[in-house]
Order: sequence, then C-alpha cells, then structure tokens
Amino acid sequence: MLAFDFWLISLIFIKFALYVSSFANVGFVLFSNIMWVQNSKLLAWISCWTFRSLLLSLTMTFLQFGFQVGQLAGSGFYGFLEFEIALLLLKGSVGLAFFLKLLAVLLIFVSFHHLFFKKYFAFSGAFIMALSFVAIGHATHAAVLLVPVLGLHILIVCFWFGALGPLYYILSQEDVRDEALRLLESFSEKAFYSVIVLLGLGIVAAFILLGSFEALFFSNYGLVIIGKIAFVIALLLLAFLNKYRFLPEFKKGSERAEISLQKSIVLESCLFIMIFAIVAFLTSAVNLPLNR
Repeated sequence: MLAFDFWLISLIFIKFALYVSSFANVGFVLFSNIMWVQNSKLLAWISCWTFRSLLLSLTMTFLQFGFQVGQLAGSGFYGFLEFEIALLLLKGSVGLAFFLKLLAVLLIFVSFHHLFFKKYFAFSGAFIMALSFVAIGHATHAAVLLVPVLGLHILIVCFWFGALGPLYYILSQEDVRDEALRLLESFSEKAFYSVIVLLGLGIVAAFILLGSFEALFFSNYGLVIIGKIAFVIALLLLAFLNKYRFLPEFKKGSERAEISLQKSIVLESCLFIMIFAIVAFLTSAVNLPLNR
C-alpha cells in the first residue's frame, strides 16, 4: 500500500514539471545544434521557449530541494525551513543533483548568448543536466553500468521531446516549406532509430534496477515500468507512420499529410507528457523490490 502525504504529492508534481521543463530546454539546444537550424524565425522561437523552460527548470529545482528538506524534516508545512537538514542534503546526492542542475541551466543559458563557444556550452549543459537526473534516485542504488545507460536514455528523450515544438512551429509557417521538409526528413530518420535504441536502453535499465525480468511482471515497480514501455512502443508506431506514410505524402505537397504530421507531433507530445508523469510517480512513490 502506497502512503501519500502533502510532501510526497507535491514532490511528484514538482518533479513532473522539472522533467518537462528540463527535458525541453536540453532538447531545444540539442535540436538546434544537431539539426543545424539556420532559419531566423525558428531560432528566435527556440531561444524564446528555451529561456522560458530554463526559468521553469530553475524554479522547480529550488522548489524540489525545499520540499525534499520538508519531507525529510516531517515537521509540518514549514519543514522546508529546517536549515540543518538542508545542509545535510547538500552534502549528499541530493545536493550534487541540485548543483548540477544549476550549472546546467547556466551553461544552456550562456550557449544562446555566446557566439564563439556556443556548441561547447550547449552540449556541456545538456550532458550535465542528464547527469543530474542520474545522480539521484533509484539509479544511485544500482550498478555503475546504469549511469551511462540511463544518461544516454535521457539525452535521446530530450532530443526527441525538444524537437517536437520546433517542428510543429516550422510546419505552421507557409513560407519555409523547404526548411520544414529538410528538418522533418532529417529528424524522421534519427527519431525512428532513436526510439528503437530508447526502448532497448529502457529494458536494459529496468533489468539492472530490478535484477530480473520476473520482477518486471511481479512487482509494483515493474508494472509501472511496463506502462512506460507501452507508451514508448506507441511512439515507435508514430515514428513509423511519420517516416513511411506522412512524410512521403508531405514531400508531394499534400496538405492532408501536413495536418497529419501536426496531429502526430501533438500526440507524441502527449505521450511524452504521460511518460514524464509515470517516471515522476515511479521515482517518488514506488520502491524497488526488496529481493532484487
């Protein structure tokens, strides 16, 4: 039986918002650099939403730390003001993840304002943000192998999730169809194979965490992971449709295919939102099996 209280419920929502905002800003910088985005209107859109998501990430990072202090203190609503507990957390993995997120936000912000070392700041910020999520939670209790597996898993999710907004925007602009086609073709190729890698990494990570495939089907933690895998499979099906049906029709000038691509992007975004909600719940309220 899961026990829910004010701190736990609040942390689930905060973690969910942190996932959405952090994966978005990392995804934006990965997309703009990997895909060689040159269109000025699209770059302006990405810069605007990156700044907004960075601001939300920063806010959620401080809120998460404060509520973690309050949850550990267990002394009512003002538990987050317990200074001694805050210092204790700062010395451990919670503090490491907290400072890594702050550094990542700073590097990503600088990457949009520094002309000479833009990519170095962008990729460093993305890597450190991914590392900050691996540095805390159930991953810290598993094998060392989980760190690179989960880190790569997170970066792929960031790239895909961060690409959806820019692709939807460029599709809505009638005067940049050639650029939209270039980005869609390039992303569709990467996304199709990325989701296969994503699914494989997710299964490997689940096995490392749970210790056996039996635990995947006979534990609360495993059942929640199965729910997450189901959403990833749905993403794979959408990637298949985009690559082999909607995109070829779009290249022929079909307006119906353009609408289908936009609907697909919206649906993919909803699937990612559901995955983030599942992971926020999984890492906050569900314990690993004791016999792993």
